[in-house]
Amino acid sequence: MACSRGCGVRFPDREARFKTYAELKFDWAIDVRRMAEFDRRRLLAMDRQHGCELGARILERYRRRPMFHSTGHPGGELLVGLLRHMCRVADLRVGWLRPGKVDQLRNAQIPVHPLVAERLGLIWATHDTRYNFRGERLTWEQYTRHYIDHFG
Repeated sequence: MACSRGCGVRFPDREARFKTYAELKFDWAIDVRRMAEFDRRRLLAMDRQHGCELGARILERYRRRPMFHSTGHPGGELLVGLLRHMCRVADLRVGWLRPGKVDQLRNAQIPVHPLVAERLGLIWATHDTRYNFRGERLTWEQYTRHYIDHFG
């Protein structure tokens, strides 16, 4: 199977594919610190634009605890913050907003690559961190090996 980005690399051996991905040893791997800086600026600009502090909350906490279950799927704490902001803007009072009550996405978590976690200083994401996925609690390695087995 060739790389989808046209890099010409082939990984017919699943173990070789896993090892390459685990080590992030390919020339088109992104610089996660640089991407994090872009996201920092984007989040703070969105806060200014919308008159809220959700981006600042993410930036303040994401290294200590997970704020998203996967890209684009915020965790309960973040959902509650968003709903509270929306209620404030709409001048509504809602007392039932608690992370556990609104967090229906917690059963489909995508693991954080351990090297990405290390480079970003995520103290909660390690090789041993377990993530909920389709009724199982998987480590990054287990999830990645399942993915490779399924998709080739």
